[in-house]
Formats: sequence, structure tokens, C-alpha cells
Amino acid sequence: EYDYLTVANPGSSAANLTVSYYSGTAPTNRTISVQPHSRHTIQVFNPSEGAGPGLPTIGITLGSSQPVLVEKPTYSTGASYGATDTPGYSPPGGGW
Repeated sequence: EYDYLTVANPGSSAANLTVSYYSGTAPTNRTISVQPHSRHTIQVFNPSEGAGPGLPTIGITLGSSQPVLVEKPTYSTGASYGATDTPGYSPPGGGW
């Protein structure tokens, strides 16, 4: 499987992200900046911005200094499925 996070920043200021990956040990934290009016793709399997390859189960949290839209597309080379997509949303004020 190849997991990604796609982050869209519709705002007029850079969005400074803190991405935390949880895989049963202490979290791995990454900081990433997404420029105004742009989109950035994070390869979760790439250790430069992601958690690294070969993790069977992973939890992800993402905090941002600006409102952003996040989705997690997953692509598989296996015969069971080709792709899935998981959107994420947190309303202003942090409540559901």
C-alpha cells in the first residue's frame, strides 16, 4: 500500500503543519509548510515527511496554523482494491 496525505491550503497565508504519526511507539513528528492557495502531497511511506515504509498500522494527526482541507488517498498494487480515499475535517473551534 502507498498512503498519502494531500493538503490543500485555500487561504492567503502559509499553513504551518505539525503531522504526528503513531505506530505503537513514541510518535514521529514532522513540520511542513503549505504555501497559500496551493496543495501539497505528503508520502506517508517516505521518511522525509512521513513515517517511513513498512508500518502495518498507523495513526495520523495533523495540526495546522491555518484552515486546510486534508484527504488520505491510499493506492494498492494488490488484487483486492485499487484505491481508497479518506477525507478529514475539523470545524472551527475544534468541536464536532
